[in-house]
Formats: sequence, structure tokens, C-alpha cells
Amino acid sequence: MDAPWIQCATGTADRGRALLYSRWVGLAVLCLLCLVRLLLSAGGTIPPHPDEAMLWAAGQPLGAVLGGDHPLVSLILSASVELLGNTVFALRAPGVIALGLASIAVWRLAGLLYDARVAFWAAVVFATLPVVSYASAIAGTAGFLPLFWAVALHGLLRGLKSDSLVWWLVLGTAFGLGLLTDGAMALLVPCFLLYGLLSPEYHALWRRRGLWLALGLGLAIAAPAFWAGLLHADLTPQPTPAAGFAFLVAQVAVFGPIPATVLAWVALHPGGGAMIGGYGPGDERRAADERARRGYRIRFFLSFSLPVVALATLAAAMGGALPAEAAAVAYVGGAILVASWLLTTPLRRGLLRLCVALHILGALLFFNLDGLLRDSGLRPPAGLDPFADLRGMDRVAVWGGELAARYPGVPMIFDDPGILASLRFQSHPRSTVMVLASALGGADAIGLGPAPNGILVITRAPTGPDTPTPDTPAADTSNDEGGRDAGFVDIEAVPGRWISLRARFLPPAGEQP
Repeated sequence: MDAPWIQCATGTADRGRALLYSRWVGLAVLCLLCLVRLLLSAGGTIPPHPDEAMLWAAGQPLGAVLGGDHPLVSLILSASVELLGNTVFALRAPGVIALGLASIAVWRLAGLLYDARVAFWAAVVFATLPVVSYASAIAGTAGFLPLFWAVALHGLLRGLKSDSLVWWLVLGTAFGLGLLTDGAMALLVPCFLLYGLLSPEYHALWRRRGLWLALGLGLAIAAPAFWAGLLHADLTPQPTPAAGFAFLVAQVAVFGPIPATVLAWVALHPGGGAMIGGYGPGDERRAADERARRGYRIRFFLSFSLPVVALATLAAAMGGALPAEAAAVAYVGGAILVASWLLTTPLRRGLLRLCVALHILGALLFFNLDGLLRDSGLRPPAGLDPFADLRGMDRVAVWGGELAARYPGVPMIFDDPGILASLRFQSHPRSTVMVLASALGGADAIGLGPAPNGILVITRAPTGPDTPTPDTPAADTSNDEGGRDAGFVDIEAVPGRWISLRARFLPPAGEQP
């Protein structure tokens, strides 16, 4: 009797089940999940996030992308907004589509080492993960990087099996595009190293010329943008163990409690012996062969999952400001391992279906949570509000529009990149020149050239837990730097967190304030 997880491959499953796990049905299911996320994104109530606006702003103009941290994402978002219009949906649709393609890539990747049933459920698990729902709701690098990670692993597996130049080029291209998406793609290198150390069949991995060709191609594609970002990065360690622990705990939320528990169990039992069953007396050799294959699969996907979480946690503990979804690429292989483990017994298969159902319900709630909170009048504290960082930005945009109307044609200089990007994205039309003070070497008119209409300088007052309300209203700030007050706004975005902005008008040279 065949083991239950390989019945589909050996043809003992019934015709209906074979149809369910066929190529066209699997593709249709994944496309349907992507379409649902697009509809949720189009009809969602989540306002634009400052980070989304900053990614878009980095693509304006095109040449500025070369100095950005995520140039490929900025280019894609910029092109989407130009094509679909100045809407939040235009910002988020590319990430949703990229995640849909990533789920298809996971499906094909799992099919290289597992049967059709495992591949299908692995793709469904990945497509419904909480981190995928979050990346679909708020545009960011987590919406694009899993695609390149999955394609890179696909190219690696194909390259190792066939040593074909084509698949090494696929690996290198995916690696390079991933680096242009986010520097986290560089974690693929230590994953390579760990895989070579753990896999007896590939101890000579680093002797493969194709692998070096792929790495060189990836670095060539990413240069000079990747190296420019690396040279300007602040690598000074600032140990904060609590931040590392918080990041690690957050992975349970972004991967889901059930998948996180299963992945931890598989990591602690990498041999996979407990999953081998269905063999009678005299089948010891078949069981041993299956155990060896199982161990090979687990080593491969763990090598490209656990190091990502571990190194990202270490980076957070050393002071890196990493969002919880920074380790999203770890769950490409993680979803495959979870699906393969949960398909081994009837009880586990029921747990798998429950996991997918809970993730879908959670996604529906998340996309509508902001509207539900507004309708109910509830204001959760900042630590419990998933949208704390974008609260109040709609009112900031209204204030900025009124300020631009009072001072038509006057350039604006900002000290906060998030405020600048949000106002640029939400301003209609974008006729007002808006720049960041640090890009000019200071809040002055030197970098702007002649300013016949004067300049507006918008500064953000520091607020935080120790200063929950502005001690001095922005309008009462003295004019010790010249100019005159042009307006201010104090917004309590969430309980205990304020957005306080002050606008100061600097008249043209020779004109009295």
C-alpha cells in the first residue's frame, strides 16, 4: 500500500480527486484567490499608508529611482499610478498581482519535489497566509519579493538536477530582480551556504560554476542601485534585544498560528521519520528510500526558510527597523513544508482545511477592519491598531491642500519624508513643488534656485509616549528662523499619538516677512 501523500502520484486516487489537483483547476483556484484580493483591495476602506506613498514618490522622477532602497518596486508603483490614475487601488494592485504570481510559483516549485496534491495545497496555504493578505492591503516590498524568491528556488532546483545554463540564468535573473526589490534578497546567499552544509548530496554546491554565474549575474543586474543603497545604509549596531524578540513573536501572526506551530515541529524533526507510514513487513527498503527523499525535501525548504527568520530577528535585535513582514520570503518554503505535513493523516487534513478557512475569514475581516472601527467609533490604542501609522493622514492631506490653495505656486520644503510623500500622492493636481529638506542640504532656497513667490517650510514637531500632546501649539512657535507662521495642525491620530505640523512662509529675497 502506498503512503497516503503519494497516492495521487501513483494513480490510486479517484478520478474526481485527480481532477481537483489537475493543472487547470489549480491555476483557476489561484487566479480566483488573486481576483478576490483585487476586489477587496478596490473596495477596501484602508487609507493610503505613508510608506506606500514614499515608495511611489521614489519613482518620481524616473532618475531618482537609482538612489532608492527599493527601485524596482518604486518603478512598478509609479507606472501603475500613471496607467490607472491617482488612486489607492493603483498603488496596491501590482502587489496583489505579484502575490498571485508568487502563489503560482509556489505551486510549480512544490510540484518539483512533491505530488500534485501537496503542490496544490501548498499554493493555497501560501495564497491565504496573513502576511499575503497584509501585503495585498498595504503596498510594500513584501508583495513582490516572494515571487522572485520562489522563482530563484525553482531555478536552483532545476539547475542542480540538469546543470542547464538556462536554469542558472533564471536563478541569477530572479536574484538580481529580487535585490532591486529589497536587500533582503541577499539572504539567499547564506541560505545557499547552509543548504550546501546540510545536504550530503550537495556538499560540493559551491563548486558548481552555474551557481557562481547566477550570483554574478544577479549582482550585475542589481548594480549600481543595490550597491548605492548599501553604501548609504547605516550599519551601526544599536542592540535592542526586545525588538528582536517582538519581531520573532510577530512571525506567529504573519505566518499564522497553525502554520507557525507546524513549521516549528518540522524544524525540530527534520528527518521526517514520523511521517513515514503505510509499509508492511519486507518493505523496509522502500520506507528507507522514502525517508531519504523526505529528508532531502525538508532540508531543502528549511535551508531557505529558517535562516531568513533567524537573520531577520538578529537584524531587528541589533537595531534594524524591520517590519514584521520582512521575513515573508521564508514562508515560500514554509508553506510547502506545512502542507506536506498536514496532508499525512485525516486529522491533519482537517486541520489544514481549518487553517485555510481561518486565514480567509481573517483576510475578509482585515480588509474591512478600518471601516468597522470607524463605524463603531472604537479607537484602539496604538499598540493594538494595525493601521496606527496611517491614522490622521487623510486630515493632513486636507490641511496641506488648504495650505497650497492659500499660497498658490509656492514651493514646499518638508523635514518628514512620510508627510511629504503622502501630500504629494494625495494632492490634486500636483502643480505645487514639494521637496525634502535633506535633499537640499537644509531648509533654504539654495537648492531650489530662484523662488519669486517665496517658500513654505513644513516641519513636524516631535511627539511620542513622553509627550502625548504638544506642549506648545505650533502656531505659538516664535519666528526665530525668519519668515512668518502660515498655519499649523495638531491631530491626535490614535490615543496617545499626535501629528503636529507647522508651516512657515519665507518671503522672496528683499521682501519683509
